[in-house]
Amino acid sequence: MCILLTLIRRRSAGQPAAGLPGSRWLAPGLVAAHMVSGFIFARICFDGLVLGVYDFAGISSMLASYAQEGKWLSSWYYTSANGSTFFLGHHFSPMLIVYSPFYFFTNTHLVYAWLLIGTLGVALLFYWLLASTYPGSTLMYLSAFMTLPVYYLFSVSFHFEILFLPCAFLFLLGRRLNNWFLTLAGLVTLLLVKEDAALYLAFYAVYLIVSGEKRAGITLLVVCASWFFIATRFIMPALSGETNSRFLSYWNASSPGELIINLARDPMQIARAWQTGYEAPVSLLASMAFLPLFKPRFVLCVLFPIFTIHVLSSQPFFRPIETYYMYTVLPYLALGTLEGAEVLIGILGKWKPHWQRIVPILLLVAASWQASLKKTIPQTSLPDGAKGRMARALLTRIEPGALLRTHAFLAAQAPVNVRTNNLKHPESADYLLLEPGRSSPQGESPEEVEHAIAIAQKSGKLIARDGPFLLYRMGSQTNENLPEGSR
Repeated sequence: MCILLTLIRRRSAGQPAAGLPGSRWLAPGLVAAHMVSGFIFARICFDGLVLGVYDFAGISSMLASYAQEGKWLSSWYYTSANGSTFFLGHHFSPMLIVYSPFYFFTNTHLVYAWLLIGTLGVALLFYWLLASTYPGSTLMYLSAFMTLPVYYLFSVSFHFEILFLPCAFLFLLGRRLNNWFLTLAGLVTLLLVKEDAALYLAFYAVYLIVSGEKRAGITLLVVCASWFFIATRFIMPALSGETNSRFLSYWNASSPGELIINLARDPMQIARAWQTGYEAPVSLLASMAFLPLFKPRFVLCVLFPIFTIHVLSSQPFFRPIETYYMYTVLPYLALGTLEGAEVLIGILGKWKPHWQRIVPILLLVAASWQASLKKTIPQTSLPDGAKGRMARALLTRIEPGALLRTHAFLAAQAPVNVRTNNLKHPESADYLLLEPGRSSPQGESPEEVEHAIAIAQKSGKLIARDGPFLLYRMGSQTNENLPEGSR
């Protein structure tokens, strides 16, 4: 439909593609359909226990505790070396606080999934406004962005890093419009999403410097470097009790200086990393029809360094596009595509003006082609929702304020007013909800499940059973009841 609108619809002289009548209804329709399907998908995943993983349940519980108890982003799920429960010591993400007020009006952790989907809607709005400042079909740019495999995989991951998109696009929109207020708002919120946001934005600052915007670039670089240093070397260690930022541990370094020294000692490790890690960058550029290459300075200053960070990481989740860790490159990849498309459209305008429409069409075709190569797009195997409903039926027996220990994948099923903790945690609890024979790679091991069952049978009373789930009311427990490795 987008291609037909671009090719067939006639427009008056000087009318931009973004102003075509078709785009006035089709673009909001695409976003609305995307949002509605996202809400439905989130509900299905919630019922099917897909959303009950360690991070989802832990962060949602943390937001609920802040809203209801006033605890500043703390959660039992993220205990550090000194016993601190501050999530901000694990990842410095104070922007999460924008989600907390919604927990005043709900008693289900499903609201967290819906908030994340809503954040994507805001991101698409900001991207639409940003794309409308570039020549070519804004409708096509939006459609291509929503078709990207990396965007789809990111959107169904349900991680709070989704905040990275609207904040980055707001910053880039403010820069494009020379709007100081939007730029500052985007900058502040982006830096508060996660500690590594400053690092990736610093590469954009370098790009501004080499592009002639020295004052803006140097200012931005100083802000990013200062904030990254303060957050990772002072704030996070103070909140976690650990000496180093966990972020840098993925590169076997305790500080940016140590990371640079390691690279200086063996610069060929970059080449070796690219030899084995080139597939994801090439796939992402192919999804964008290689349009960023028409802006080589942007590729060298921004995209190449970000990709290099990914291929150098010892953390395997940083490398493939099938993980949400690619959120770091997505807004800059989108910006590089718009910049490259602008260059190509300018070239065609001087040579073959009527070929200008090919550029956004090429982008949409490339994104669709790459999406067709990914077996995970779309997700055709949806979980059975019966287990989630069974678990929630049992959980209605638990009084508000009680402490529940359960599997990581079941924690999100508890009402918001019930405190949750996974089976790995050594603290005592009022209740245990168990599924014998089931463990979680993101939570508890099979041994920890077996030990929890033994504790429940010895010190608890089975009060309800539904399907595979067992609910125990516990008596007094201490750390002596726990296995050696869990103390």
